[in-house]
Amino acid sequence: MQAVTRTSLTPPKIIAVMVEGTERSGFSTVCRVLGSPLPDVQWFGLYDLLEGSVLGPPAQGAQPHSYHTLSQLRDVEPGQQYTCSASNPLGREQATLYVASPPLCFSFPCLWGQRSSCLWCAWWK
Repeated sequence: MQAVTRTSLTPPKIIAVMVEGTERSGFSTVCRVLGSPLPDVQWFGLYDLLEGSVLGPPAQGAQPHSYHTLSQLRDVEPGQQYTCSASNPLGREQATLYVASPPLCFSFPCLWGQRSSCLWCAWWK
């Protein structure tokens, strides 16, 4: 008798979408996706398809025959919106991220308390 292997099929699920980087080094977004078969990941700006890149080979997920992948979009701009779209034959899921402008911060002497300097930040849109 031959052993039968069951393949678990699952639609794509976006686990996380995040922004990394600094104003000096530049910003990128990363989208972490699960699914089986391995989902195809695409990035969209407000009006167009953007070119992302896969970070490393797909990895085995927590469930048997489930895979997760990381996709990165480089050179994202503060004040813009980006959408990660993941699809496989069982479905499609999207997550949209708005990259806020980085804060403008000032350090100045404190006039109260025990601190020798204070930090004030403002976010601009």
